Amino acid sequence: MKSTWLLALAVCGCAPAAAFHCASSEQCRDGASTGACEASGFCSFPDATCPSGARYTTAAGGLSEQCVEGLSMGTDTDGDGVPDAADNCPTVKNADQGNEDGDMFGDACDPCPPVADDIFVDSDNDGIDDQCDPHVGTVDHLALFEGFHHGVPAAWTIHGGTWVADGDGVLGTPLAGDLAVLTMPYSAMTSVTITAGITPTDLVSTMAVQAGVVGAYDGTHVLTCALHQMATMQTFVAQDTGVGTSNTKPWTFAVDMPYSIALTYDLANALDCYVEHAGASTTTAITLTLVPTASERVLGVYLDGIPARVEWLMLISN
Repeated sequence: MKSTWLLALAVCGCAPAAAFHCASSEQCRDGASTGACEASGFCSFPDATCPSGARYTTAAGGLSEQCVEGLSMGTDTDGDGVPDAADNCPTVKNADQGNEDGDMFGDACDPCPPVADDIFVDSDNDGIDDQCDPHVGTVDHLALFEGFHHGVPAAWTIHGGTWVADGDGVLGTPLAGDLAVLTMPYSAMTSVTITAGITPTDLVSTMAVQAGVVGAYDGTHVLTCALHQMATMQTFVAQDTGVGTSNTKPWTFAVDMPYSIALTYDLANALDCYVEHAGASTTTAITLTLVPTASERVLGVYLDGIPARVEWLMLISN
């Protein structure tokens, strides 16, 4: 960054000094690039080879050409308090830097937040990576992703049971004889696909137990895609408990194993369900005889008889 010497000359109006002290980042310019005025009073510029993402200029006195220690104060394009050099979403505010899958994209700007992939493939140019897109070839929208990094968000609603932070997720526990239902602040007014990462934490029960994703709920009846166990028999079920309509497919699941469960609901007569674990998957579906009313179209997760950890939840609208 030897051109920074020219900056010192322009500011001082004299020959370059041995070191240039800055008062603001606007004074740290190298051609068209703007650096950062660090707490030390010297300029730095982005440098990916430094752990902090920034290196001092040649005019930084005893710190000349050294890496900035810790996080650089650097340019913060989105104003979230995290310098661009360290920000996993430099143009989208995400102060918590949530990154469910651990790839190069933070949740706030990831085209497929639950799947680690640094290569973005979007065949239909709708902003959703093909690995997450329920309708490749149709324009969809990623309406919401929640990684539960800080427990249950304030805007969400607990309809039953207890929901507490459990590492990188929330642990839902139904109370005796009741459901545990957690819903997001979003109503299904268009065709939607809701997908959740769900890990059962206990299957010891003599009752029928379930854990799944909700497409509609009125306080008692649910429209859901769920893991289902009756005694020792396990299945994956699409069901409307309000009218007793259901369809099941054989599926084996276990405690402390993560499952990705998806529910696609077109607000007319179809409920399509999908479950995946470690590359294996199955699907099931039902035709609805009654379409849920607008007040019933809440979306979330549902537990009946067993506790489970919900690690993430994603909503895509069509």
